Amino acid sequence: MMPGKLPLILLAALSIHVLPACGARDELEAGELEAAPLRCAKKTVVQPTLAPKDFVLEELPGAKFTGGHAVAASPNGDILVAGGIVGGTTSDLGGGPHTVAANTAFIASFDASGHHQWDRLYPEAAAIMQIAVDPEGNILAAAGVGGGDSTSALLLELDSAGNPLWSKAWGPGFPNLLRSFDVDGCGDVFLSGVTDEKSRAALGVPGDGVFVAEYDPSGRVLWGKSFGGTPPAALEYLSPTIALDDQGGILLQGVGANAYGVEAPVDFGGGDDLGDGYMAKLTDAGDLSWQQSLDGLWPPTQWGGSFTFGGVDAAGELVLIVDALHLSGIDPTGPAVVSAQRFDPSGQVISTTPLAFSGSTNNQAPTVSSAAVAPSGSTLIGRQSNHPTDTWMVELDAGGAPIWSWSHPSDKPGNVTAVAFDAGGRPLATGFMDNGNLFVAFDASPP
Repeated sequence: MMPGKLPLILLAALSIHVLPACGARDELEAGELEAAPLRCAKKTVVQPTLAPKDFVLEELPGAKFTGGHAVAASPNGDILVAGGIVGGTTSDLGGGPHTVAANTAFIASFDASGHHQWDRLYPEAAAIMQIAVDPEGNILAAAGVGGGDSTSALLLELDSAGNPLWSKAWGPGFPNLLRSFDVDGCGDVFLSGVTDEKSRAALGVPGDGVFVAEYDPSGRVLWGKSFGGTPPAALEYLSPTIALDDQGGILLQGVGANAYGVEAPVDFGGGDDLGDGYMAKLTDAGDLSWQQSLDGLWPPTQWGGSFTFGGVDAAGELVLIVDALHLSGIDPTGPAVVSAQRFDPSGQVISTTPLAFSGSTNNQAPTVSSAAVAPSGSTLIGRQSNHPTDTWMVELDAGGAPIWSWSHPSDKPGNVTAVAFDAGGRPLATGFMDNGNLFVAFDASPP
């Protein structure tokens, strides 16, 4: 751990991303959107997000999971939960027991009322960290393979029943795969991470370090670019998170040249020192639109913590959660100070919303585990290491005002590991209880 900063843990969850038309949020009206020509955008409805009427948590008993690391919804409302099962255990995802010798990735499907539909294991991976659904209903998942010095990463495209269609492998990349890809309105996949000579040819990128590549729905390489950023160790912490906006832009957020003794700093073409954290916007062909350091978002004293990239809304506004801890040397000494930072499409801060969570302040670790942004501009934020009376999740509207918050109504502590919005703008969450059981949480009221 470097003095003055805790590791920048990039956590987020991907909401279902179908692309509405360009334009400011105030101009977007339900049912009156036109397809944008820049990236095969589909006609969608930007749903206003409302407080759920019957938000419930369903626990899967008798299971031992490394975590429910990802949650998403299909256009028909089905809920997908993904993560990893602990090696050497027997677990039941709802369709019968699975015994695994090593940590094994899984996906489980539930209908909109939480009833189990199917589940499947993926023994080629240890855990799935991000999941999404393309416009045709195919499932995309980013998974970690192995551990320690053999760590690598895997992108899977699956059909709607979880059967493999194609995959891309690169590495290192685990555990920072919480938002390594996004999918556009045509089903093209935009992948980001850190690569080396072992994987760059298969990925379709020309060099080592941070890369961005686009693949068509069959997995064929359309283009790829690399931007440097090769460190002597801890490569996975350089992997940026990625999101697509509705005007053809590719948004990246990651770790810059000052962190972890980077030998070849990330260079998107702007020529500036990106500091410990950065954001960058590229065109749909991977050329730089703008880049900026995020170091100015830290308080002007001895602080460290994490950035959690929530994503981008239909108006092109980005949301980043800054989770700052006061440090004495490298040790946290006080409660986290958490804020939601909203940026306009040019990367300028337009609002800062302090977030006050009830209950434990998580002095020894960042407080936020995940965040997601709806097309309407609402932001859903999940907490880790929750006590029974803590605020487990909160939602803010586009102006930063609270819409609703949720605490699990029981005496059980737990961790929210991923949040998302479904296609109707309703919140989803997954994680695991203190006893190790996986849970899925959703609005059980009729849509």
